Amino acid sequence: MKKYNSWIVSFYPVATPRLRIFCFPYAGGNAIAYKDWGDYFPEDIEVCCIQLPGRGDRLLESPISSLPVIMEKLGECFLDFAKGIPFVFFGHSMGALLAFEFTQYLKKHHQIEPEALFVSAHRAPYLPRKDNSIYYNLPDDELLMRLKELNGTPDWFFNEPELVKLSLPTIKADLELCECYSYQDYPLLNIPVYAFGGTRDPEISEDSIKAWEKHTMSEFHAKFLPGDHFFLHSSEELLVSEIYKVMRKIVLSSVKQS
Repeated sequence: MKKYNSWIVSFYPVATPRLRIFCFPYAGGNAIAYKDWGDYFPEDIEVCCIQLPGRGDRLLESPISSLPVIMEKLGECFLDFAKGIPFVFFGHSMGALLAFEFTQYLKKHHQIEPEALFVSAHRAPYLPRKDNSIYYNLPDDELLMRLKELNGTPDWFFNEPELVKLSLPTIKADLELCECYSYQDYPLLNIPVYAFGGTRDPEISEDSIKAWEKHTMSEFHAKFLPGDHFFLHSSEELLVSEIYKVMRKIVLSSVKQS
């Protein structure tokens, strides 16, 4: 593993990649969710993971619930990666929202865009939440019950009281970020957007995945893979293979232009 800085790590570092994919975590998740992705890609593609404060090796840091603060701090660490080597973004659930917002942030403040944006298990940002339920300020016991219902947290986690105690502030901060999110009227992106949904996701509808098309003036594709909200894990190999098909085209295109 290589830790480029506190925000960006790679479990399979590549000395001279032709393309990088930056993966954003879901709520309560961390970079470890993508630790096996490097197994699926050839040696000219590097998988880099965004590690937010309050999780993984940053567990003892205070989590951040402010989207603008995350964008600014990540932006400070990211600019060196935007020079010379093409890159794409992927995000799952909350990570999809972060990837979209960071794409807009880079475009607005640095006139930089990824080659493509891959998003999964999150409604198009311009759509309102389907309900106004607020979970981030629930009592701990009720919030833990909600996490069990979502089926994205391993069972062993709930049997580790010390880890639960350390993790709950981060989970609450992530939920606050998502539940208090207010969409800004951004200009359309000029990059391809690829949106993925789970065929049995009770949280995110097929139409809300297809609605990502409204955020780009470039090409758009939506695909639905077997699984619930966390098909990211249950259909991992299939998901990565779909992403790789696009990334290979980007690599080949960059080779022709060089």
